[in-house]
Amino acid sequence: MSDNAKRRFLLSHGLLDAARFPWMIYEGRCMADSSGSGMLDGALTLHGVTLPLRLPVSREGAAFVARAPVRRAAWGVAGWPLLLGRTVWITIHTRLDIMR
Repeated sequence: MSDNAKRRFLLSHGLLDAARFPWMIYEGRCMADSSGSGMLDGALTLHGVTLPLRLPVSREGAAFVARAPVRRAAWGVAGWPLLLGRTVWITIHTRLDIMR
């Protein structure tokens, strides 16, 4: 399956239904120590459903990375469980720049 075909499949009505739900949004606050480790407490909106989601944060070079497994069905994305699994990983990569 080509990358374009995979993308169409994931965004289709049977899965993410991107035509109706074009955004995945995570809003949260980070509680980190000086090493860059910590927790991101917030909420994930996916497929029109908003639920709390806590993500552990680590520092990877100049970036901060938060990742955690989520159960797709909790957000109403339950299609194709045998092919895709019931759990997927959410990963957020961000870099903070200091403006002077």
